[in-house]
Amino acid sequence: MKASSEQLRQEIMLDFNTVIEDKVSKEIRLIAEQHSDIVARLPYVEEQAEIKSRVRVLERVVSNLGAEIDKLKKAE
Repeated sequence: MKASSEQLRQEIMLDFNTVIEDKVSKEIRLIAEQHSDIVARLPYVEEQAEIKSRVRVLERVVSNLGAEIDKLKKAE
């Protein structure tokens, strides 16, 4: 009885290890690939945020200069 119980336990462990190798390993590999894609895009996202900030400043400057030009035209 003990021998068959041990054999059953070994078979279950073998099946369990097979499932881990077959399913879980593939899922972990897919997650790792997606993670590397995200990490590769991070500098681009940071660069975009910096560019957006600079564009907002430039828009503000252009708006102020436009207002000054309008004032000067009216003063003529």
